[in-house]
Amino acid sequence: MNKNNRRKQKKQNKKIAKDGFANIAKGIGGKKDTLQNTSYVRNSINLSKNYHLAEELYEYNWLVGNIADIPANEMTREWCNITSSSKPKKIKKVLKLLKKLEIKSRFKSAKSFSDLFGGSALYMVVNDGYTQDKPLSIRTIKRNSFAKLRVLEPTTLMPIITNQEEPEQYRLYGINGENLIIHKSRLLKFSGIETTSRKKREHSFWGASKVQRSIEPIIGSDTTINAIVNMLTETNVNVYKMDGLTDLAVDGDDEDAIKRIQLIDTMKSYLNAIVLDNKDDFVKRTNDFKDLHQIDTSTLVRVSGSSMIPATLLFGKSPDGMNATGASDFKAFYNRCKREQVDEFEPKIEILLQVASMSENGMIIEDAETSWNPLEQLTAKDIADTEKVEADADKLYVDAGVISAKEARQKLKESNPKYSFLKDDKDA
Repeated sequence: MNKNNRRKQKKQNKKIAKDGFANIAKGIGGKKDTLQNTSYVRNSINLSKNYHLAEELYEYNWLVGNIADIPANEMTREWCNITSSSKPKKIKKVLKLLKKLEIKSRFKSAKSFSDLFGGSALYMVVNDGYTQDKPLSIRTIKRNSFAKLRVLEPTTLMPIITNQEEPEQYRLYGINGENLIIHKSRLLKFSGIETTSRKKREHSFWGASKVQRSIEPIIGSDTTINAIVNMLTETNVNVYKMDGLTDLAVDGDDEDAIKRIQLIDTMKSYLNAIVLDNKDDFVKRTNDFKDLHQIDTSTLVRVSGSSMIPATLLFGKSPDGMNATGASDFKAFYNRCKREQVDEFEPKIEILLQVASMSENGMIIEDAETSWNPLEQLTAKDIADTEKVEADADKLYVDAGVISAKEARQKLKESNPKYSFLKDDKDA
């Protein structure tokens, strides 16, 4: 055998190595293994591309509506405090304007639409001396010119796509025939779930829909409950054992069989008894539905997990079978809301403060600070325990000479509204 033939034989004898555990006898790793023959097929419902369907689901499907609205409602429920130590009067005017612009409800709507569609924007309608297609010039904003804060959805706001990474301008198609080019600096964009650059272009430079991740679990839940409801209509099933039924079916005499069953049912209705032929039989079977609620609960758990919203909050109650208090779920959810408040809301609020301050005061308040109110509601016991810990700590510092009793008193007055009646140190 020459060298070329030996090489060919070696090549033919080679087998492709496949890493992984296999047990052919048990059907693991072989042709019968269902996991080996499973592939991912994307759900045909794509909310980031079918805005009309997203609107319909948001309006008519309660789970879709809850998943889009609950995080937005919770993130804006307690809102934030905006303060300035150097310009308290000027910041008060700014806050009055922001209240007039309904900033809280605008942020809530923008966040809901962002989670639903994959993006939204707040349009700052303000006069800075330039047309709306030019970059916003904050320093040239005219006094009292901040007129509106509009919520825009991707259905009406289309990016003007160029070769750049991000579009510089967007075209607004209003419902009343409005057609306007807006520079991106005049928009506060909510971009949905972060995605790759390629997918971002596919989504017209918006993000991915958060609700999209829950679509399959929602379909599974709705399908399950509909199947359960249909099954409950057949609690009792009548079973007829008819002599010669097979012969009737083979001979094409199905109608005779049906007439015989109808006759039995008719006699049962009139006589309140079942009269059968000598060789026929009748059995009444009752279906057992005692475990159906567990199937329903498991589908609801998947919906809650996919949306990252506590089940009690999403469904209005803890589903039967879920006996845990859900305290850890709420903690994780509120921590996520807090991160989004800081990462997503706060930068937009900082821009709004600059624009609103220029409009109201003709200047930017440099030391304006934003602090978020806690989302978790403390019980009376929680508040009392916290106050006791703080009081013990203050006493320790006073006894050690770190602070004076007057300083501790002043701190108590400023930090706890219940003790606002206390006089300042200079008046004591």
